Amino acid sequence: MKHYLIHFIRIVAFAMVSLTLVSCGGGGYAPTLRTPLRTLPANFSELKAIAYSPYRNAEKGELPSPEQDLREDIVVADLQKLQQSGFQLIRLYSSRHVGELILKVISENKLGLKVMLGANLAKEMASEEDKQAAVQNNLLELQSAIDLAKRYSGIVVAVSVGNENLKNQSSNAIDPAQMVRYLKMVRNGIVQPVTTSDDWAFYANEASYDGGTKKMEYQMNMPNLVLSAVDFVSIHTYPMWDAVATFNAPIGELWDWRQTGVPEQQRAAAMMDAAVAVLDTHYEKTRAYLDARELSHMPIIVGETGWKSSGEDFKDHNVTVYRALSFMASTANQAMYREKVQSWQEKNGVNVVWFSSFDEPWKQQYTTGGSTVFGDDYFGIFDSNAVEKVSGTSVSWVDLNAAKQISKHSQGEWQVFPVVTQNTIIPITWDKSVGEVDSSGVWTISPVADQNWGWGASLLADDPSHTESGDALHDVADMYATGTLKFRVKTTYSGSLCVGAITNNRDALESQNCIALTSGKYGFVNSGQWVDVSIPLKEFLQNSNWVLHPFMIAGFQSGLGTALPKIYIEKVSYSPTGQ
Repeated sequence: MKHYLIHFIRIVAFAMVSLTLVSCGGGGYAPTLRTPLRTLPANFSELKAIAYSPYRNAEKGELPSPEQDLREDIVVADLQKLQQSGFQLIRLYSSRHVGELILKVISENKLGLKVMLGANLAKEMASEEDKQAAVQNNLLELQSAIDLAKRYSGIVVAVSVGNENLKNQSSNAIDPAQMVRYLKMVRNGIVQPVTTSDDWAFYANEASYDGGTKKMEYQMNMPNLVLSAVDFVSIHTYPMWDAVATFNAPIGELWDWRQTGVPEQQRAAAMMDAAVAVLDTHYEKTRAYLDARELSHMPIIVGETGWKSSGEDFKDHNVTVYRALSFMASTANQAMYREKVQSWQEKNGVNVVWFSSFDEPWKQQYTTGGSTVFGDDYFGIFDSNAVEKVSGTSVSWVDLNAAKQISKHSQGEWQVFPVVTQNTIIPITWDKSVGEVDSSGVWTISPVADQNWGWGASLLADDPSHTESGDALHDVADMYATGTLKFRVKTTYSGSLCVGAITNNRDALESQNCIALTSGKYGFVNSGQWVDVSIPLKEFLQNSNWVLHPFMIAGFQSGLGTALPKIYIEKVSYSPTGQ
């Protein structure tokens, strides 16, 4: 996972070296045979390993800095806790500042920990000015890794040059040929084995996807370059991400994390078994690719895997993904996955680095380069206060759905908006659209369309006294047969509108239930005057028991342009009789 510090420093002394590295090789790089692989320690596969970053005290919202957030007392306490928990190997991601301090602490306190040292590389596939700054930064980082590996040769057992710099989705992309040069630079300066850690799909030469079925060809055949310069392969595999994200598989080929064919009481354990099977598949695909290239002697380790204990940090990221992640992410699931991965490690003799040691609030959400990034918090086996999340491995099944409180509407009209009951209705707009509610209770929506899919807005039922997530659920099943969704609208919008509601279900999956609304249907006229609209519930509502957003309106078309008319909404209600 990629959330590490980047320091762009211009150093004149490195200008000639950086120029040589950037220009070396012209238009490409031809791998050549080299000396035999350097071996990892004989007991490496047995070592209990974990990733460590020293910034659990850094605040949410921005990238931490070594000058302000790197504290020796916290590092000492953290490493002692990890050692007491039985960990023998820690993986680091940076050499300057971070690596220097941590290796010093291990040495001076005689902790006996071994280290897989990292060199954090900045993005080089950028503008020429930024590229040169990144190259100079990277050379400083690489030289620091070389110096530390030499100075602490009894502690550093391997070095990873970079982290997730090669896969298609990398935010810190580096050309594979340039990565080979960096690997050779480090390998020529130390005696330890070297690698670069990356997504399993890169090393298995698996095509990545653009969120659908279109292959992204950039990385194809690139592993061969890198494999000529490493002593072992370090892959990252996150079955939890691969259950909802379409980077390593097209739509329709994601693994079955719901396990609905298994009795509910056994479903969580079955999901964890299936997750480990995904990890195993990723390992075997990587192993097969290496073996086919006469590299059966090259070791593979799992350089990262882990499971989130909470999905809260994704609540504002993407509704569908958040619901799925919140369903999967829990302390119990994290504990089960970790236990099953450890059994897999022992069975297969493959070292696994668990991600990660501690929760780090700054990773929940931060801003870099003008973009908001939703990060990797809640992966720690300890929280940000260094409290262990699970003290044992025993878990029990509880039906959380049975504890949900659902507001039932069977008699009389349910006035959704403006709110007249204790339940809170929150008007929200999707992505870039804007919505405002005035003192008279009119909701003004200013649609701003995404060029790929359109725009949308909805009324979210939110009540902290109800479900764990704070979202209230409403049951309108008794209204279904004869009831209607009623509202008043004023607009000159000429496109097709999709109007209805968003429901939930027992698997925490949201579903948009809407029907096309054009001028002349259900009382709607786009005349710019207020009109009353009435839509029978049975014509659009699929799950009347769990209504989460009682009202939604959207324009699901691409290429709508930017000059879209405003839409005014008021007096939204559900009527049991249609009157």
